[in-house]
Amino acid sequence: MPSSCLTPLRQLPAKCWPSTRFVEKSLHKTRIARIAASAAVLVLWCVFIFYMSALVGDESEGISDGICFRISHFLASFFTSENTDLLAEQLSHPVRKTAHFCEYTLLGALFLNLLYQIAPNKLGRTLVVGAWAFATLYAATDEFHQLFVEGRSGQVSDVCLDSVGVLFGIAVLYAVLHTMEKRQAHANQS
Repeated sequence: MPSSCLTPLRQLPAKCWPSTRFVEKSLHKTRIARIAASAAVLVLWCVFIFYMSALVGDESEGISDGICFRISHFLASFFTSENTDLLAEQLSHPVRKTAHFCEYTLLGALFLNLLYQIAPNKLGRTLVVGAWAFATLYAATDEFHQLFVEGRSGQVSDVCLDSVGVLFGIAVLYAVLHTMEKRQAHANQS
């Protein structure tokens, strides 16, 4: 392969560059695809959260209890605990609240990602606050939805916990995106 094929585009004479129209059209399609993919993943995650919230109390508790039982058996293998049922019962509340936190951590990151795909290179307060507001509003509507599900209840404390999870997810993704932007800016200066 000739070495001229490996020359970076900006170092080639202008007459060798692909047409600007072609490049712009290609970049536009790529951006639209990223926005669509980000929106699709976000919608799927919202559907998952809605599904989990729509489970009646006994079903939801059964899932949590199953997870707690597995964790307690795993922990019992390290210790000489013979009462794994009691341990599983004690783990129930922390496991449920951790699940809330984690599912909304991901939701916050997904909302920020979608807004960032819509407004690239505009990472800042507006995107962070927008992502936090949308995800927290979803958490509030999710808790409201649970008021109508048998054996479930909507809790303001869960909305607060979800909101903190959202903020954590946004903070993590913000740090990653900010670092990537700084590296890109540094690479463009070189």
